[in-house]
Amino acid sequence: MGLKILLLTVWLAAGFGSQWIAFDDDEFQHTHMAWLMARGEVPHLDFFEHHLPLYHLLLAPFTLGNPGPNRILWLRGLSVLLFGLTLWAMNTLIRRRTGRSAPSVILLAAASPIFFLKMIEVRPEGFCILLAVLAMLGLGGSERKVFWAGFLAGSMVMGSQKFIFLAAGIFAIAWMEHGFRGAMRFAVGGAISPALIFFYYLTTGALPLAWDHLVVLNARWRESFSPAMYAGQLWETSAILLVTAGAGVLAWQKKPAARAALVLIAFGLLAVFLVPIPFRQTFLMLYPGLVLASALGWRHLENLVPSGTARTLAGATFLLAALLPALQGLRHEFSETLHGDMTLMRRMHAETEGVFFDGRGLIYWRPHVGHYPWLHEGLMMMLDEETYSQATQSAIREAGFPNLLWDYRIEYMPESLQTFFSRHYLPSDPAPLWVPGIRIDRARLTGTGQEVTLPGSGTWRVTWQGGEVYVNDEPLQSGDHIETRSEPIRVRGRGFVRNLEIIRVEERP
Repeated sequence: MGLKILLLTVWLAAGFGSQWIAFDDDEFQHTHMAWLMARGEVPHLDFFEHHLPLYHLLLAPFTLGNPGPNRILWLRGLSVLLFGLTLWAMNTLIRRRTGRSAPSVILLAAASPIFFLKMIEVRPEGFCILLAVLAMLGLGGSERKVFWAGFLAGSMVMGSQKFIFLAAGIFAIAWMEHGFRGAMRFAVGGAISPALIFFYYLTTGALPLAWDHLVVLNARWRESFSPAMYAGQLWETSAILLVTAGAGVLAWQKKPAARAALVLIAFGLLAVFLVPIPFRQTFLMLYPGLVLASALGWRHLENLVPSGTARTLAGATFLLAALLPALQGLRHEFSETLHGDMTLMRRMHAETEGVFFDGRGLIYWRPHVGHYPWLHEGLMMMLDEETYSQATQSAIREAGFPNLLWDYRIEYMPESLQTFFSRHYLPSDPAPLWVPGIRIDRARLTGTGQEVTLPGSGTWRVTWQGGEVYVNDEPLQSGDHIETRSEPIRVRGRGFVRNLEIIRVEERP
C-alpha cells in the first residue's frame, strides 16, 4: 500500500509540474510535427525533420481537431501518464531482478531534476525510456518475451535514433542471459519497427530525403559540446543515486542484476560521450541502469544497519538528506514558468489568423511556411545558408508575406534572410509579432516621391509625424488606411516628414 501511495504522490506532483514548469523549445517542434502528420504531411518530404517519426505518429491523433494553445497542456498530461507508467515499470524491474521493491530508489529517481523534467515534457525520449524498461522486463521472461523485448527496443530507436546505444546495451544483456538463440530472437523482434518505418518512407516517397536528413546530415554534424555541464548537474542534484548505484554494482558484482545494471550504465555513458550535443534528455539513458544498480546498493546499505526501528529511522533520514539537493534543483526549475508562453500563444490565437513564419514553432497549430518549419543553431550549421535563405524567402513570398513571430532562433538564420525580414517587416503589437510593412526615409519623399511595392496585399495603415503625405497624389491623415493588391504605389511628402511607416493591418484573402 505504501508503494502505491508513493507512486500516486509522485504522479500527482508530475501532473502539477507539467502545468507549471516552462516549456522547452523542442516541445513545440515535436507537437507541430505530430500536428502536421495528423493532417497527412510526411516528414522529410513535406517538411524538414531530423527525428525518426514513431513517437510523432502515435502522438498525431491527439492533435486532431482545432487544438489551439491549450492542447499542449493536455499533451503534457500524456507525458505525465507515461512518466507514471515508467516508474511502475522500473519498480517492477527492480522487484523481478532483486527480489523486492525499492520505493526509496524510485523516489530518488523520480525527484532527480533531469529525469523529472524531461519525462514530463512532450518529447520522444520519455516514451523511449518507458520502452527500454519494458524491454528489460521482457528479458526476464520466456523466449517469446525476449522476441517482444527486441520489438520494444527496436521501437525505442524509431522514437529517437540516439537510443541505438541503449538498444545495443539491452541486446548485449539478451545475449548474456539467453545465449545466441535468444539474441537472434531479440534481433528479429527488433527489426520489425525499423522495417515498418522503412516501408512508410518507401511508400510515401520520402526515403531519399529521410536518408539525407537522418543519416547524411547527422554524419557531418558540426556542433558539439562536452557532457561535463549536465553531468555536473546530475551529480549536484542526484549524487546519492549515483553513489548507491556504484555501491550496488561493487557489492553484488556476481549477481545477474548487477551485471545487467553495469551494462546498461556503460552503454548509457557511451551515448553521453558519443552524442555530439548531449543535452539533458541524452542523460535519460543512464536511468534504467542507475535505478537497478541503486536498488542493489540501497539493500547493501540496509544490511549494514540492524533491522527494526533503527533501520527505519536511518533509512528515512538518509533518504531525506538525499532528496534535498534534488528538491532544491526542482525549486529552481519552478522559478521559470510557462505563463509567458501560454499568454503569448493565447493572444496570437485571439488576435491573428492564418499561417505564421514562426522561428520557434510556438504557434504549433498553424500551417508552417516553406520546407523548414523550425531549425536550431546546430541544424543551421549543417545546411547551405544561401539555399536555405532563398528557399525561405520564396516560400514567404508565395504565402503572401504571413505574419512573423520573432524569436532568438531567427538571429541564427543567414544574414541575407535577416536583411529580407528587415526590409519587409516591422515590429507590431503584441510583441514579438512582426507584420509586413516598410519604413520610408524622409529624404526619398521630396519632389515626385518614391515608388514602392508593399509586401503582400490587404489593408495598410500609414503613420508619420510632421508634414503632409500623399499616396498616389491623394492626401492622407496619419493613421489612415489604404488598400492595395501588391501593385506599386507612389509616396511623397511635403514639409518635414519623419518616421513614415506603412504596416499591414488586415490581410486580403
